Order: sequence, then structure tokens, then C-alpha cells
Amino acid sequence: MKTKITLLLTLLFVGGANIGFAQQDEECMSKLSIFHEYVKSKNYDAAYEPWMAVRNKCPKFNNAIYIDGEKILEDKIDKLEGAAKLPFVNDLLKLWEERAEHFASKTPTGKYGAMACQLKYDNRDILNLDNAALYACYDEIYKADKDNFTNPQSLYTYFSLMVDLYDAKQKTAAELFNKYDDVVEKIEDEVKNTSEKLNTLIAKEDAGTELTKKERSV
Repeated sequence: MKTKITLLLTLLFVGGANIGFAQQDEECMSKLSIFHEYVKSKNYDAAYEPWMAVRNKCPKFNNAIYIDGEKILEDKIDKLEGAAKLPFVNDLLKLWEERAEHFASKTPTGKYGAMACQLKYDNRDILNLDNAALYACYDEIYKADKDNFTNPQSLYTYFSLMVDLYDAKQKTAAELFNKYDDVVEKIEDEVKNTSEKLNTLIAKEDAGTELTKKERSV
């Protein structure tokens, strides 16, 4: 009898849990659809509340939480000045960390780490970050995932910080020239990769094959 009661309670618990998860998924799907439509129409203020609800309740539900969330928070940052930006700057940094946690395969360290460093650099005054801390941010990401550290602006900022640190006598001439060679080589590699991709697309067009939407954006 005790065994039967235990089994019954287990079935009730599991069944109830499944219903709860189903209801949660349905609610998250509904709110995701709502905020995604708002984002598509660039109504970011209206998107914020349903987006936050899904982000907090179902962080693994869909990568759209992070793709759209980036746009929502960037809009907040763009509209504000000075210290008023700080909560949203910090939240965008947190959002990228959450994306890396829940969608690691879609969040290359080199790309999103460089974006985070660039955001810190652009808001260095309100974040109270000096050149040494910012350089360390870029340097850590660059060394961790050089292949995906491809953003030209981030590469420029990375090296310009090295120059600033050299001017401040915090880096040696050898370190400066070594980093110069490293970054120039990286830029040359990226130019080569881009040229190869463009040549492939040109050949595809010449053959009469229609390019995909993604290919047309290259």
C-alpha cells in the first residue's frame, strides 16, 4: 500500500510539473511573440517589459531573447546621457554573459567579448575604467579567441590602447612593436578572408546562382 501511495504521489507530482512547464512555455512563447513584433517595428520601449519577463522566466527558451534584448538595451543606452546610461550598460554586459551561458555555441568569445570590451571603452567614464583595465579586457579576449576577434573597430581600439599605455610609460617599446606586428598580421588575415569570401560570391553570381539574403549582406 505504501508503495502504491508513493507511486501515485510521484505521478501526480511529475504530471503537475509537466503541466507547469507547458504553461510556462506557452506564456513565454506568447510574450516572446509580443516583444519580437515590437522590436521588428522598432518600438523598443513597449518591447522592454514582455522581453524582461521572458528573459527572467525562460532564459533558455529562444536565442531571440538575446538578439532582440541587445537591440532593446542599445536603444535605452542611445537615448540616455551620462550616468543615466549606467544601469543599461551593465545590463547589456550581463545579457551577453547570459547568452554565453545559455547559447554558448551561438556566442563566440572573440566576437561577444570584443563587443563587451568596446561597450566598456565607449562608456569608460561612467564605468570608471582606465586604459590599463580596458587594454586587459581586449587582451584577454584576443588571446582567448583570436579567430573570432574580427571587428575592425575593436582591433583599432585594442592597439590604440597599447599606444596610450606606451605613451604613459606603462608598456615598453618591445611590447608596442610586438603588438603592432600581431594586429597588422590579424588585419591582413581578415582582409584575405573577406576577399576570398567575396570572390566566391562573385563566382556564384557569374554562374547565375542567386545569392541568399545572408550572402547579399556580406
